[in-house]
Amino acid sequence: MTGYMRLPLVGTLVASLAFVATSRAEAIKLRPRYREGQEFRFAIQKNLTEVVASTKIQGGQAQTGGEHELRVTVTVREVTPAGATAGVRFDAVRASRSGQGIPTISFDSATPPAQDAPDSVAAALRPLIGSVAVLRLSNTGEIMEVTPPALPAMSEEAAVLGNAFTTEEGIRGLFSGLFAPPGLPGALEVGAVWTEELRQPLHMRNEAKSTFTYTLDSADDSLAKISGVGIVVAAGPHGTAPIGARVTESENTSSIAWNLQDGFAQTIQTRSRNTIVADPQPGLTLTLTNIAFVGIERLP
Repeated sequence: MTGYMRLPLVGTLVASLAFVATSRAEAIKLRPRYREGQEFRFAIQKNLTEVVASTKIQGGQAQTGGEHELRVTVTVREVTPAGATAGVRFDAVRASRSGQGIPTISFDSATPPAQDAPDSVAAALRPLIGSVAVLRLSNTGEIMEVTPPALPAMSEEAAVLGNAFTTEEGIRGLFSGLFAPPGLPGALEVGAVWTEELRQPLHMRNEAKSTFTYTLDSADDSLAKISGVGIVVAAGPHGTAPIGARVTESENTSSIAWNLQDGFAQTIQTRSRNTIVADPQPGLTLTLTNIAFVGIERLP
């Protein structure tokens, strides 16, 4: 399943697909075209801001933020009838986390290794550079299996940044968009529309139900362009009314250029802003706003 349109409150879950063709043009194959030895370089940027507001918080609200910027090289190692195996090498990484009441943590691989203090976050993350995550991919581009890079054990502080690169969940979230458009649509005509529905547990047995609608806007011999919009709503257990939680704001957009020559992403941009209001106990209301941006660009 694809992951780059995922919101911070939405995990990798079962997708529900519905296709509606609106033209009679030739079908466009939105699938990978694996060839052994294929190699691509990507720049990836991922920013997240979380704002929690409550009368119980000093100053009324607290804000945290995280940034990830990385350069990776993707190499198709083996092609099989079932799909392919690819390696993702981490060439450069810059990451940080900061917020009210928490220490700022950061790492920049461009800093000379000699400046890494012993037992520091930088020293713990330095072995990431040059390491490789191995992905087993299906014929449709879905990541079926992840083997994270083999790195020394990290401190809890270093893991705050490192988990995005060293855990199966983090790696799926970063890279699934490279191999397949959202919803694994296959072959579609220009003008086709499809939807992807996602669910994740929310406060007090509720679910965050997210519906994303994508449109194949145009295609030529080299590129297909896809746009997407999404909305998140709260749903109670078994489809009942939500209990003590509601989504008051939901704006999610995506713009994708898909390379039809090799079947990999060319560029991706997603933006999201979602606000959830919860009432965990009488007299206490919490408002959580997630603001996220993901940008992916293939490098020469």
